[in-house]
Formats: sequence, C-alpha cells, structure tokens
Amino acid sequence: MNLKGKLISGFIGLASLGAFLGIVNFRTAEDTNNKYKNITEETIYELIELDRSKIYSLRMTTEAYSSAFIQSELQNTIDSPEKYKQAELEEKSEWFEAVKKLEKSLAKLIQITTNPERKALYKQLLATSQKLDKIAKEILELKQSRVKGEKILLKQEKFEEAEEEFIELIDRLLEAELEELQIATQTAETSADLSIAVNLISTVIVIIVSILLAKLLENTITKPILKLKKAARDIGAGNLDTRVDIKSRDEIGFLANSFNWMAEQLKESNVSKSYVDLIINSLNEALIILDGNNKIKDINSGTTTLTGYNKQELIGKSIEFLFKENRLPQHLEIIRLDPDRNWREKELELFSKNTPRSIPVALKASVLQTKQNNNKEIICLLQNISSRKQYEQQLINEKEAALEVANIKSQFLANVSHEIRTPINGVLGMTELLMTTDLSKKQRDCVNALKNSGQHLLTAIEDILDLSQLEAGKMNLLNHEFDIYNCIKKVIDLFEHQAYLKKIELKLSIDKNIPETVRGDARRLRQVLINLIGNAIKFTNIGEVLVEMSMVKVLANNNKVLLKFTVKDTGIGIPEERLEGIFQSFFQLQLDDSTNPHDRSTGLGLAICQELVYLMGGEIGVQSQVDCGSTFWFTATLEPIRPTPAAKKVNLNPYFNKV
Repeated sequence: MNLKGKLISGFIGLASLGAFLGIVNFRTAEDTNNKYKNITEETIYELIELDRSKIYSLRMTTEAYSSAFIQSELQNTIDSPEKYKQAELEEKSEWFEAVKKLEKSLAKLIQITTNPERKALYKQLLATSQKLDKIAKEILELKQSRVKGEKILLKQEKFEEAEEEFIELIDRLLEAELEELQIATQTAETSADLSIAVNLISTVIVIIVSILLAKLLENTITKPILKLKKAARDIGAGNLDTRVDIKSRDEIGFLANSFNWMAEQLKESNVSKSYVDLIINSLNEALIILDGNNKIKDINSGTTTLTGYNKQELIGKSIEFLFKENRLPQHLEIIRLDPDRNWREKELELFSKNTPRSIPVALKASVLQTKQNNNKEIICLLQNISSRKQYEQQLINEKEAALEVANIKSQFLANVSHEIRTPINGVLGMTELLMTTDLSKKQRDCVNALKNSGQHLLTAIEDILDLSQLEAGKMNLLNHEFDIYNCIKKVIDLFEHQAYLKKIELKLSIDKNIPETVRGDARRLRQVLINLIGNAIKFTNIGEVLVEMSMVKVLANNNKVLLKFTVKDTGIGIPEERLEGIFQSFFQLQLDDSTNPHDRSTGLGLAICQELVYLMGGEIGVQSQVDCGSTFWFTATLEPIRPTPAAKKVNLNPYFNKV
C-alpha cells in the first residue's frame, strides 16, 4: 500500500471508530432515557390514580356515614316528608358519584398497568371497593328499616374492616409504586453511570487508537524520513558507503531505493571530494589551477615536486612567477576566448627553486567550463620533458650520423656504379659489333647470352644507383614540358614485340579529359610505367595487359592535375599474404618455378617505383587475386599545358589475331 493509502486508511479507521463509539453511546443514553421515561410516566400515572382511588374511597366512606347519619337525624328534625326525601336523595347522589369515580379510577388502573402482580392487587382493590359499597348499602337499608343498633354496629365493623383492607391495599400499592419508581430511578442512575463509563471507555479507546496510529505513522513516515536525512548528511560528508534499510512498498520505500541507487552510482563514479583529491595528488604531472587574473588558485603535490615550492608559497602568485615566457598571459587569454578548441601543448622553460637551471616543460592548458567561473579559470598541466629533450637531441645526433653514413654509402655506390657501368657499356657495345659479323649459330647464341647478361647487370647497377640517390634524398625530378601520349606510347612500343611473342594482347586506354602536353619528369614517369608493365607481361601467359590513364581531379590551389595510371593483367596473381611487403626493397616477385631464371630481378624495382611516385606527389597500390590477375596503380601530380585531345583507346598489338 502506498503512503497516501496508509494515511487515508488510518484516518478513515479512526473516524469509523469514533462514529461507532458515538452511536453506541447515543443508543445507550437513548435507551436509558426511554426506559426511565416509560417507567416514570407509568408509575406516576398509577400513583396519581391510586391517590385518587384513596380519596374516592374516603369520600365514599364519608358519604356512607353521612347518609346514614343524616337519615337518622332528618327523621327526628325535619317535619316535612318532602324535605327529608330531597335531602336523602342529595346524599345518595353524592355517595353514588363517589362510588362511580372510585370504580372508574380502579378500572383505569387495571387497564394501564402492565405488571401482573399489581393488576391482581388492583382487581382485589376493586373487589374491596365493591364490598364497601355493598356494606354501605346494607347499613343504609338497616337505617331505613329502623333495625336495632346492634346489627348496624356489626355492619359498621365489617365496613371499617373492609375500609381498612381497602386502605391497606392502596398503601401497599403506593409502596410498590414508590419502590418501582425508586428502582427505575436507580436503573436510570445505573444507565447514566453506564453511559458515562461508555463515554470514558470510548475516549480511552480513541486515545489508544490515536496513539497506535501516531506510532504507526512514526514507524511508516517519520523514522524513514529521519533515516533518509541522516544518510543524506553522511553522503554529503563523503561517506559513499551509506545505505538506507527501508523495505516498505510505499513512496518512502521507492524513495529509499532511489537514494540507494544514487549512492551506488556516486560510489561507482568516484566523485567524492577525497577521491578526486587523491587522483589529483597522485598525478606525476604538475597541475595548476589559475583564476581569471592568471593567479595560482590551487596546485597538486606534483607541482611541489617539480617547482620546489609548497602550496603556501605559490597560492596567489602570478603564473609568470614560474616561467621565462613573456607571452604566456596572451596565450592563456587566447585559450579563454576559444575554450572548445583542442590547443596544442606549449613548450616553456620553468624556474625551479631546487635547481639553478631552468627545466623544460610542456604546458597543456584548458578552460574549466562551469557556470560559476564563466570560463575564467584555467587548468594547466605541466610535464617535465627534460628526458624527452635529451632523447630528441640524441635522435637528432643519430639522424645526422645516419645521414652522414648514408651519404658516404650513396657516394660509394655512385662511384662504384659509375666505375662498373663504363666497362659494362663497353662490353655491350662490343657485343653489338660482334653481332654484325658472320657468326655460327652456336657463336651467336653465346653472344646473345653475353648481351642479355650485360643488360641485366647494367639494369641492376642503375637500380642500385637510383635507390642510393633516393635514400640520400639527392634525387631531383626534372620539370619540363612533354607529350604524355607519346611518352606512354613509347613505353607500349618497348613491350609490343614481347607481348607478341607471349601471344597476349597489350591495350591502352586514355581518358579524354587528360591534357595532351604536361609539365613534369617524363623520364621518371616512363621508368615507373616500364617497371609495372614489364612485371605484368612477365607474369601473364594468356589474356591481356590493359594500361589505363585517367583524370582523378584538378588541384585548384596550384593549377595542377592528379592523373591515375593503372596496369591490369590476367596473369597468375599474387597471394594476399605477400601483398603487404611488395613495395619493400629486395622483394622477389617470382611466384613459381615456371619463371625463367634469366628474368629474375634484384627486387628493387617496386621499391624504387614507390619512392619515385612519392616524389611526383602521388600514391601507389595494388589489388590482386590468385589465378585472376593483378592491378597495379599509381597517381602523379602534373601541370597541364595544352588542351585535351579526343579520347583514345588504341590496340597496340595488331599481331595477336595473326597468330
């Protein structure tokens, strides 16, 4: 049940209990009042009637005595019979009226009474009254008959006895009625006491229920809220292990669960002040926080280690106190103006208290972006780069030594290559002259072998010379105008006969947007194409070799074009695991034993191609699949001179269909 339901249920229960006790109290008082009222009304009415009956009986007795006396006296005093008779009639009328009223009163008492015992007494009283009436009539008759006084006295005695019995019955009834009235009064008092007791008990019950309800509310609401308050204080003090043990299923239980989840998240994110301070002070680098005026606001222990100054010595000092750099404040102000930019580190010289010499440091500054400081505070991270500076100087020294060694090696290779290339050219020239003489078939084969070997040796020497120049950084590209179509066609012409002998088709495709005349190094461009096309024909036994030249884009910044050259073949392809090092020096491209041993290269061609392509402002790459062929491509940046001619696609192997 939720908290609202508990409160509503508690107040409804308390209100229901109060209403129930009020109804019980009201009914008790009402029953008591009704019972007392009924008993009192009935008893008082009966008392009144009894009193009347007593009065009527006394009157009847008086009238009886009066009638008897008057008759005896009237006979002696009244001479006129008419007056005597009239007086006698008046006395009898009053007597009969008294008797009639007595009987009527007794009959009413018998009718209204509900008590069987009293009803029997009333009937007995009625019988006694009738007896009195009878005796009184007998006495009057005796008086009229002038009977002797003895009989009249006897009748009078009986009359008096009956009268005493009648009076005694009335007194008994009066006592009974008074006793019943007293009992009713006591009953009413008892009921009143009971009503008071019920009121007291009701009050006590309401108080007890109120206390229990208050205790329930305390256990349900007050205590959990106090627990949450204490836990919140503990969390605020940095004790992130604080949890609240409240297992109710109402709103406070949900609040406790949310509080525990929040505490767990705070603990996992480690945002307590002590933990953050521990992280900051554990940094090896120096951390300095600056205010809006570039004054030091706080530092970590790494700053003390680096500078030699403690926190009290640095707090409030300007950041310029530690550095030789005069333009540092301007640099910090620029960072404040553009806080979202990723600023590069700045190398500075720092004054240290412990050493007379300055310490090279790398300063990385960023704005502490919070709503309170309005992008004014800056966090500076300082790193001692003395070791890095020493290492950089060591690398510079080693680089200079390596360049010196490379220069010596390149010079040596250039000298050796030049010394070897001169006699080799002489040998090749003599073989050409020897080929013009009359030779036998065996002699001609020997001269051809000598010529081929010399050419391979000359190619290897030239590759070594090119590589040494590239490594030494002494190879400079020429920059002259040339016809790019003639350049690439001459390369194709070199391999025309070789493609014809292998019965493969050699094709050329040129994009119509490529300019006819460009400015660049035609010799080095031709060298790369010769290497790639030569490899394609060497490893293709059936199919074709397609050379494509296309426009990639126009470089607007320097008025140049980026051209792409592609050499596609349908040869044996290259395994994927060998593609990674294909442009490294001394990489052997031979893939199987079917390759002619005389065609094996030095493994420098593709490495030289890569370096030359880089010099021409381009890139080089390859895609290949075994048994499906290879595609080598490279790009070069050239300056266009003349307009673009019509598109061409030339089949440069007219002998293929003839074979």
